[in-house]
This record gives sequence, structure tokens and C-alpha cells, in this order.
Amino acid sequence: MGRDAADVLREDGIEALRRLIDEAPEIRPDPEPDPEPEPEPEPANDEQTDEAGPYGDFADDVPLARAWPTLRPEALPGLAGRVVAAATADSEADPAAVLMTFLAWFGAAVGNGPRISIGEKAHCARLFVAIVGATARARKGTSKAQAGRLMREAQEGDAAGAPACPYTSGPLSSGEGLIYAVRDGDDSGAEDADPGVTDKRLIVIEEELGAALRAMQRQGNTLSTALRDFWDASGQWDRIAPITKSSRIGATNPHVAIVGHITAAELGDLLASNDLHNGLANRFLWACARRTRQVSRPKPIPDDTAQALAGEIAAALAVGRVRERMTLTPQAWALWDRLYPRLTADRPGAWGAATARAEAQTLRLALLYALLDQAEHIDVAQLKSGAAVWQYCQNSASYVFAEAIEESGDGRQLLDALRAAPNQELTQTQIGHAVFKKHKSRRELTALLGQLQESGRITSDVRKGDAPRAVTYWRLTAGFGD
Repeated sequence: MGRDAADVLREDGIEALRRLIDEAPEIRPDPEPDPEPEPEPEPANDEQTDEAGPYGDFADDVPLARAWPTLRPEALPGLAGRVVAAATADSEADPAAVLMTFLAWFGAAVGNGPRISIGEKAHCARLFVAIVGATARARKGTSKAQAGRLMREAQEGDAAGAPACPYTSGPLSSGEGLIYAVRDGDDSGAEDADPGVTDKRLIVIEEELGAALRAMQRQGNTLSTALRDFWDASGQWDRIAPITKSSRIGATNPHVAIVGHITAAELGDLLASNDLHNGLANRFLWACARRTRQVSRPKPIPDDTAQALAGEIAAALAVGRVRERMTLTPQAWALWDRLYPRLTADRPGAWGAATARAEAQTLRLALLYALLDQAEHIDVAQLKSGAAVWQYCQNSASYVFAEAIEESGDGRQLLDALRAAPNQELTQTQIGHAVFKKHKSRRELTALLGQLQESGRITSDVRKGDAPRAVTYWRLTAGFGD
């Protein structure tokens, strides 16, 4: 079985990873457009492959939902790679979790000055990240500790004396509460007027994202709406203020980044929430995390290593804070044109809903890599890095939402019944009557079967036998019955 970038980094060190990146085939646009139209993407039932597709290094096919996602070498160049290498050298931290936490925190600290525009929409270096642990032992918190230490030390030693980005561990419970953290001042002139918050940056590390998702389900809760508005905010004229009688607070030009932690089991219980399908889910980057190895005596990052990395981060922050509108180089635009059809292709079900902002997320990631490189423009290398991280998150979402469906009570009950059935198949009538005892409406049953089918867990076929009408059979996908 091949090794991914995280394996090379952990086992062979940063120099080996650099050699792997240098040896990776370059992504170049074809000199002439293809004469034939590009075929539609296949559903998420194909095995993941490392072979180059029509978009260069990045696999053309969607991975089988059960396959754990692979972090490609392009995701760990330069400063980002050195941070991840240091954080994972003597710990159980997952490289992808460290990377995503670091990128989100760095983006929050750099502020919303640097931005990339596509059409009329500007995107800042702002990320919402959901780190999904395979289990409660996925060491999601370890990634927070390592990345947080480096970001704090970088900002404490800022030569220009710039203030550190405000940090909170939440909890996220209401839209009004989040707005209050970056609220505008009261300009009424009253003696007791609230001066508000001057620094509109904020990094939120929410270690109980499941609790926040449950809070959104309460009637009248505004957290989902506020989060969507905060992700969208992109200019000095953006003001977020709930239109209510009781609340007069608002936030102008806010820049809030979020890293949330959740397990697949928690997500399974919340999968039916409308907030996962109304545009909130696709504003998050979903990243799988697990304990990569057992380290009984983990060690902190050595002080000299941490100090050197903090200095590099501080230098990148100093340059990034004065950047404003950034653009792609001509070579990067050519690559973008090649990537765009794949990024904007339709995907099915909950997985498709969670990955529907692929192009925006890829641009934000590429912008972050350019800022880490202290570059004036986004070049091919940074776009490749952004695309590599997006591919990991897209494949994570495929895995995560399939796992969440199986972890949910109804999904587990149906899959267990199929495993025990002769030939591992049942008719739709048998599922409704025997498995769920007629307690599921036709709509509920159709939705559950559709989710499991879209995730690659089950397949169906229609047979015409002696019965007066065709019968739909459902069976486990090969490989999932073990």
C-alpha cells in the first residue's frame, strides 16, 4: 500500500518530503483545448487512485466513500510543511488536523486585508474547518495545542507590535453571542455607552462542534444564519446585525475563523439537520483526523524549533497584513481554467451539499499559501497546494458523511439487517415492514436509502419476475459486508 505525504513526513522527515514534492509531475494546461466535451463525473463509487487524471496530479475520480483520504505532498510545502513536521515529530497529532488548524489560525491573524476576487465576489483568507475524528481518540485537541503554541509565540514576538489575534474556545451557542464578540461600539454618546471591540479578528476553536450544531436546531436560534454571514463577509461595508427588537448589536467588517471538532458518531446523529443542507455545511472544510501512531511519551516542539518557526510565521504575518487585492499569475489562471470544471461538478446527496463551494474554498486556500510564501501574487505552486488541501477535504467529506450515515441509528440498523440477510439483500418492502416495522414513512425510507446509496454503502436493482409489478432489491456494496 502506498504512502501519502503525512507518512513520508512522519517517517523520513521534511527533506524527504521536499524531494517528493520536487519529483511530483507538474500540472500544466494542454496547449490546445480538448476537441471533445469532458465527460460527466462518476458517482462516489470508484476506488481512489493516485494516478494523474486530466487535471494533472489531482485524481479525476471520486474516491470510494470508505477509503480514508490521502493528503498529497503539494499540501505541505514550505512553512506549512515545516510547521506540520515539527508538530507531528514526537506526538500523536494527525498531520491534516495540524495543517488545517494552522491555516485557519494564520488566516484569522493576517486579517481580511488580503483577498482574491472572482467576478464581484471577494474572498479573504478566512476558513471554517470541521475536524472529524474517526473516534474520540483522534487527537484533535493535540493539533490545537501544537498550532496554537506556534501562532501565539509568533504574535507575541511581532516586531511591529501588532496585537495578537483574539482567541476563544467558545462555546458557539447563538448568533448574537458571536456578533457580541466582535461587536461595534455604541455611538449614542451615552455615559455608559459600550465602546465595542476594535479588533474585528477572531479565531474560534470549538472543541464541541456537535453542541453548536444541536443549538442551531432550537427554534429561534440564529447561529446558523450568523455563521453563514460571517463566512461571506468580505469588505468594509459588510455589517452583520440581527433584525430583532431585543438585540441592537452589530459587527462591521468582521473577520472570524472557526475550527470545530466533532466525531463521526456525533455527526451521524445530526445528519438530518437542515443546517447541513442549507449552505452552512459547504462553508466548512471537512477534514478527517485519526491517531496516526501511539506515542506513550509525547514531547513538545523543541524550543529552538518553535522559536525559528514562530519567527517565520511572524514575518509572513507582517507581509500579509499589508497585502490587499491579490491576483493569480497568468500560469495560475491557466491551471485554474483546467481545474474549474472538476471543482464545480455536481455531487450527490449530503456529500454534494457539503462540498458545493469547492471553487471558493480552493481560492481561499491558495491565497493562504501565497501569504505564507510572502508572495505578491498567487502562482501555480500555491494553487496546487490549495487544490491538494481541497481534494483532501472533498475526500474527507465523502468518507465522513458515509460514516455518519452508518453511525446513525437507522443507518446502522439497515446495514446490520442487510449483512444478516440471505445474499445480503432485501426488497424495499421487506426493509420497510420487517426492518423498521412500518415505523418509517415512504419519504423517510426513501431518504435513508438514497443517502446510503449515494455514500457507496448499498446498491439497488429492479427485477421483473412473476409478480405483476417490478420489485426493487437493495444489497450491500461489495466489500461493505465484512
